[in-house]
Amino acid sequence: MKFTFVVSDESVNNYGFRILSDGIDTTQFEKNPVGYYMHQRRTGEDYTAKGDEVICRWENLQRVGGVLMADAVFDENDEKAMKIAKKIQGNFIRMASIGVDPIETSEDVKLLLPGQTRPTVTKSILSEISIVDRGGNNNAMVKLYDGDQDYELPLIQNTMKLEDNLRKQLNLSSNESITDRVALLLQENKTQTDYKTKYEALVKLNQEKREAEAVKLVDDAIQAKAIKPEKKETYIQLFKADHSGAKAVLEDLMGKTQASPKDKLGDFLDDIKQGEGGKETNAKKDWAWYELNAPEQLLAMKSENPEQFQKLFDESL
Repeated sequence: MKFTFVVSDESVNNYGFRILSDGIDTTQFEKNPVGYYMHQRRTGEDYTAKGDEVICRWENLQRVGGVLMADAVFDENDEKAMKIAKKIQGNFIRMASIGVDPIETSEDVKLLLPGQTRPTVTKSILSEISIVDRGGNNNAMVKLYDGDQDYELPLIQNTMKLEDNLRKQLNLSSNESITDRVALLLQENKTQTDYKTKYEALVKLNQEKREAEAVKLVDDAIQAKAIKPEKKETYIQLFKADHSGAKAVLEDLMGKTQASPKDKLGDFLDDIKQGEGGKETNAKKDWAWYELNAPEQLLAMKSENPEQFQKLFDESL
């Protein structure tokens, strides 16, 4: 059984940091692309391997618009692996998580996003990818390693300075709540509150439009046979992570499927030399066989047996 996952993106996770996808070195991982469940390879010094730690392998690792994606191929001879695979198939588990060794981090403000409290991981080494029941950001959970130990990034010092400056501007002591003071100021200023309400409504409306556009684009791509129906949820998640990047990917796939049967046959006949082909063989008479041996029969089939013509064309895609 195989499923496609968004395994990491460049958004800020629940731990306050983010990882740049282009900086993830996958060289060593691709030599041994193991997949665990919940990062459970070890549980302490007295841990004894049971042989069921690896539940899948990862294939087709690719970066799409800042998003890292991969296909999880499950071990069908492993009872534990199949149990988890069936939960994915039933849509009970939907997330994956990368384990990385951080190599370089940066507090450069150019790399910081709103809500980020810890440095950006600019370079890292991919150690493993796990199936998880609950992620740390919208699309995937990220776990950091330092050798064999879990590793926690320190808080950004600039963030602490920003908090101190904010307290000074609001004339607050160290034990007074910034959140409570801001809430009080908003309450005292009805105009500000009105602006806030209108802004939140606008953000919500824009989000709904983007989500509706994503669903329509994915449905159109399925209708045009640019992607398979079972990939719908994967592309919906990709839109949530990177709307413009996902849209570009679908437009590219749609462009490759726009040629009609007539166009495809015409392009082939323009390239074929007169007198070539035409020999009967025992090979299966699919679209490729007719193109090579009897293109004129395809032309006749299009008018005399359009259902068979369409069937051959669809199978050739």
